[in-house]
Amino acid sequence: MDNTRIGIIGTGFHVPCKELTNEQLEKTVDTSAEWIEKKVGVKARRIADPHEATSDLAIYASQNALKNARIHSEDIDLIVLATFTPDMIQP
Repeated sequence: MDNTRIGIIGTGFHVPCKELTNEQLEKTVDTSAEWIEKKVGVKARRIADPHEATSDLAIYASQNALKNARIHSEDIDLIVLATFTPDMIQP
């Protein structure tokens, strides 16, 4: 009998430092900060710098997941990353 166990033992995330608020956005589009928050439900969004890729942010998220799980990278076999903003659309 195989005693192999799998499971999610830690999760992590990381967001870019740069923030774009609705107040900043309303200066460039024909709407108001209040309308954006009411219709979209977003108060602010994070924007990666031009030199930052999803894989760069994923490194920090992975480190946070390892810390939350209280383990070292040598203790795991797989990290799963889900994104809708890949580094490249296709190879």
